[in-house]
Amino acid sequence: MTITDLRYGAACLRRACRAGHRPRPSSLRHRAEVRTWARAHVRDRSVARRARVQERQERRRVRHALDQARRRINAARGSHLASGPLGDIDVPPTRHRHNAVWQY
Repeated sequence: MTITDLRYGAACLRRACRAGHRPRPSSLRHRAEVRTWARAHVRDRSVARRARVQERQERRRVRHALDQARRRINAARGSHLASGPLGDIDVPPTRHRHNAVWQY
């Protein structure tokens, strides 16, 4: 697979600044070899399967974190701890199906 990209080099930017005109980007080509069928074959369902598994794991992780937070809040309810240490409860966001597409 060949990817063509346009970039500004440092020398190009300096020349354009000195001459007082707009810089002209230079063309770069990147070559990559595709070795996995998930990216080479459009109808391959292996990414979808892996994404479903990953999504289930993420939902399980969030449920567990929220359950732990709920238990801490319920344990501290009515005590003097209710206003202090409960402020550090944090549940990180989930990463769903899009993450599997880039990893597999």
